[in-house]
Amino acid sequence: MLVLWEDSRSASGEFGPHELLCSLVADDRGASVYDVRRALNSVTLNGVSNLLKSARSLQRFKRQAPGAELVLAIFDEDKIRLELKLVPTASDAEIEAAVRAQCDQPERLKVVLLHRNAESVIRASKECDERSQLRSDLLQDALEKDLNARDALLARIARDSSLRALRDCIRRRIPALDRAVRIALQAAG
Repeated sequence: MLVLWEDSRSASGEFGPHELLCSLVADDRGASVYDVRRALNSVTLNGVSNLLKSARSLQRFKRQAPGAELVLAIFDEDKIRLELKLVPTASDAEIEAAVRAQCDQPERLKVVLLHRNAESVIRASKECDERSQLRSDLLQDALEKDLNARDALLARIARDSSLRALRDCIRRRIPALDRAVRIALQAAG
Protein backbone atom coordinates (compact mmCIF):
# COMPACT_ATOMS: atom_id res chain seq x y z
CA MET A 1 0.00 0.00 0.00
CA LEU A 2 1.16 3.50 -0.75
CA VAL A 3 0.63 6.27 1.82
CA LEU A 4 0.73 9.85 0.55
CA TRP A 5 1.29 12.48 3.24
CA GLU A 6 0.68 16.22 3.03
CA ASP A 7 3.62 16.96 5.31
CA SER A 8 7.38 17.17 4.77
CA ARG A 9 10.24 15.07 6.05
CA SER A 10 12.75 16.61 8.38
CA ALA A 11 16.40 17.13 7.47
CA SER A 12 17.18 13.79 9.14
CA GLY A 13 15.25 11.98 6.40
CA GLU A 14 12.95 10.37 8.95
CA PHE A 15 9.22 10.89 8.82
CA GLY A 16 7.80 10.40 12.29
CA PRO A 17 4.09 10.29 11.37
CA HIS A 18 4.70 7.35 9.03
CA GLU A 19 6.90 5.61 11.60
CA LEU A 20 4.03 5.94 14.08
CA LEU A 21 1.48 4.62 11.57
CA CYS A 22 3.67 1.59 10.83
CA SER A 23 4.14 0.91 14.53
CA LEU A 24 0.40 1.13 15.21
CA VAL A 25 -0.30 -1.34 12.39
CA ALA A 26 2.42 -3.66 13.71
CA ASP A 27 0.96 -3.43 17.23
CA ASP A 28 -2.46 -4.40 15.92
CA ARG A 29 -1.22 -7.26 13.72
CA GLY A 30 1.37 -8.60 16.13
CA ALA A 31 3.86 -8.20 13.27
CA SER A 32 7.31 -6.70 13.11
CA VAL A 33 7.51 -3.00 12.33
CA TYR A 34 10.12 -3.86 9.72
CA ASP A 35 7.64 -6.03 7.79
CA VAL A 36 4.92 -3.39 8.04
CA ARG A 37 7.29 -0.64 6.89
CA ARG A 38 8.16 -2.73 3.81
CA ALA A 39 4.45 -3.12 3.03
CA LEU A 40 3.53 0.56 3.59
CA ASN A 41 5.47 2.82 1.24
CA SER A 42 5.51 6.48 2.22
CA VAL A 43 5.66 9.59 0.04
CA THR A 44 5.76 13.04 1.65
CA LEU A 45 4.50 15.80 -0.61
CA ASN A 46 5.13 19.08 1.22
CA GLY A 47 1.73 20.76 1.07
CA VAL A 48 -1.95 20.26 0.44
CA SER A 49 -1.82 21.39 -3.20
CA ASN A 50 0.97 18.89 -3.96
CA LEU A 51 -0.96 16.08 -2.29
CA LEU A 52 -4.13 16.95 -4.21
CA LYS A 53 -2.18 17.02 -7.48
CA SER A 54 -0.67 13.63 -6.68
CA ALA A 55 -4.03 12.14 -5.66
CA ARG A 56 -5.43 13.08 -9.07
CA SER A 57 -3.03 10.75 -10.87
CA LEU A 58 -2.24 7.56 -8.97
CA GLN A 59 -0.74 6.01 -12.09
CA ARG A 60 2.44 8.05 -11.53
CA PHE A 61 3.28 6.06 -8.38
CA LYS A 62 3.62 2.67 -10.06
CA ARG A 63 7.34 2.37 -9.35
CA GLN A 64 7.13 3.42 -5.70
CA ALA A 65 4.49 0.84 -4.86
CA PRO A 66 4.28 -1.83 -7.54
CA GLY A 67 1.15 -3.89 -7.12
CA ALA A 68 -0.36 -1.55 -4.54
CA GLU A 69 -4.11 -1.90 -4.75
CA LEU A 70 -4.91 0.92 -2.33
CA VAL A 71 -3.46 4.37 -1.98
CA LEU A 72 -4.06 6.23 1.26
CA ALA A 73 -3.88 10.03 1.12
CA ILE A 74 -3.54 11.67 4.54
CA PHE A 75 -4.46 15.35 4.54
CA ASP A 76 -4.29 17.92 7.31
CA GLU A 77 -7.85 19.12 7.70
CA ASP A 78 -6.94 22.76 8.33
CA LYS A 79 -6.53 23.88 4.66
CA ILE A 80 -8.18 21.25 2.48
CA ARG A 81 -11.64 22.88 2.28
CA LEU A 82 -10.18 26.12 0.97
CA GLU A 83 -7.96 24.29 -1.53
CA LEU A 84 -10.99 22.36 -2.85
CA LYS A 85 -13.13 25.53 -2.81
CA LEU A 86 -15.62 23.91 -0.44
CA VAL A 87 -17.66 25.68 2.19
CA PRO A 88 -15.98 25.84 5.61
CA THR A 89 -18.64 23.51 7.02
CA ALA A 90 -18.08 20.75 4.42
CA SER A 91 -18.08 17.35 6.12
CA ASP A 92 -15.27 14.81 5.98
CA ALA A 93 -17.40 12.72 3.61
CA GLU A 94 -17.88 15.69 1.28
CA ILE A 95 -14.14 16.39 1.30
CA GLU A 96 -13.32 12.75 0.56
CA ALA A 97 -15.87 12.71 -2.28
CA ALA A 98 -14.40 15.90 -3.76
CA VAL A 99 -10.85 14.49 -3.65
CA ARG A 100 -11.89 11.14 -5.11
CA ALA A 101 -13.93 12.85 -7.86
CA GLN A 102 -10.70 14.37 -9.20
CA CYS A 103 -8.78 11.07 -9.08
CA ASP A 104 -8.01 9.00 -12.18
CA GLN A 105 -8.52 5.79 -10.15
CA PRO A 106 -10.98 6.69 -7.38
CA GLU A 107 -11.67 3.05 -6.50
CA ARG A 108 -8.05 2.76 -5.29
CA LEU A 109 -7.98 5.99 -3.24
CA LYS A 110 -8.78 6.23 0.45
CA VAL A 111 -8.72 9.65 2.10
CA VAL A 112 -8.07 10.38 5.77
CA LEU A 113 -8.26 13.83 7.33
CA LEU A 114 -6.10 14.59 10.35
CA HIS A 115 -8.34 17.01 12.22
CA ARG A 116 -6.60 20.35 12.29
CA ASN A 117 -3.10 19.15 11.36
CA ALA A 118 -0.19 16.89 12.26
CA GLU A 119 0.42 18.89 15.42
CA SER A 120 -2.77 17.33 16.80
CA VAL A 121 -0.80 14.05 16.99
CA ILE A 122 1.92 15.86 18.97
CA ARG A 123 -0.68 17.35 21.33
CA ALA A 124 -2.20 13.91 21.83
CA SER A 125 1.28 12.54 22.58
CA LYS A 126 1.73 15.17 25.26
CA GLU A 127 -1.71 14.52 26.76
CA CYS A 128 -1.16 10.75 26.74
CA ASP A 129 2.28 10.95 28.37
CA GLU A 130 1.00 10.51 31.92
CA ARG A 131 4.26 8.92 33.11
CA SER A 132 6.44 11.71 31.63
CA GLN A 133 8.37 9.33 29.39
CA LEU A 134 8.87 11.90 26.64
CA ARG A 135 11.34 14.77 26.75
CA SER A 136 9.42 17.99 27.43
CA ASP A 137 11.81 20.10 25.33
CA LEU A 138 11.30 17.79 22.35
CA LEU A 139 7.52 17.95 22.81
CA GLN A 140 7.61 21.74 22.96
CA ASP A 141 9.82 22.06 19.89
CA ALA A 142 7.55 19.66 17.99
CA LEU A 143 4.48 21.69 18.97
CA GLU A 144 6.24 24.76 17.57
CA LYS A 145 6.47 22.97 14.18
CA ASP A 146 10.12 21.97 14.37
CA LEU A 147 10.15 19.08 11.87
CA ASN A 148 13.31 17.52 13.32
CA ALA A 149 11.73 17.47 16.79
CA ARG A 150 8.43 16.13 15.43
CA ASP A 151 10.11 13.30 13.60
CA ALA A 152 12.46 12.43 16.48
CA LEU A 153 9.57 12.43 18.96
CA LEU A 154 7.19 10.33 16.86
CA ALA A 155 9.97 7.95 15.83
CA ARG A 156 10.81 7.40 19.52
CA ILE A 157 7.16 6.72 20.33
CA ALA A 158 6.97 4.35 17.36
CA ARG A 159 10.16 2.42 18.07
CA ASP A 160 10.16 2.09 21.84
CA SER A 161 8.36 -1.12 22.81
CA SER A 162 7.80 0.22 26.34
CA LEU A 163 5.59 3.00 24.88
CA ARG A 164 2.83 0.72 23.58
CA ALA A 165 0.26 2.16 26.02
CA LEU A 166 1.19 5.67 24.88
CA ARG A 167 0.72 4.64 21.22
CA ASP A 168 -2.65 3.10 22.06
CA CYS A 169 -3.72 6.30 23.80
CA ILE A 170 -2.69 8.43 20.82
CA ARG A 171 -4.66 6.15 18.50
CA ARG A 172 -7.76 6.51 20.68
CA ARG A 173 -7.44 10.31 20.76
CA ILE A 174 -6.85 10.71 17.02
CA PRO A 175 -9.71 8.99 15.17
CA ALA A 176 -8.08 9.72 11.80
CA LEU A 177 -4.98 7.80 12.84
CA ASP A 178 -7.17 4.90 13.92
CA ARG A 179 -8.94 5.02 10.54
CA ALA A 180 -5.59 5.01 8.72
CA VAL A 181 -4.54 1.93 10.72
CA ARG A 182 -7.78 0.14 9.86
CA ILE A 183 -7.36 0.96 6.15
CA ALA A 184 -3.77 -0.36 6.24
CA LEU A 185 -4.94 -3.52 7.98
CA GLN A 186 -7.68 -4.00 5.39
CA ALA A 187 -5.13 -3.57 2.58
CA ALA A 188 -2.87 -6.17 4.18
CA GLY A 189 -5.71 -8.68 4.19
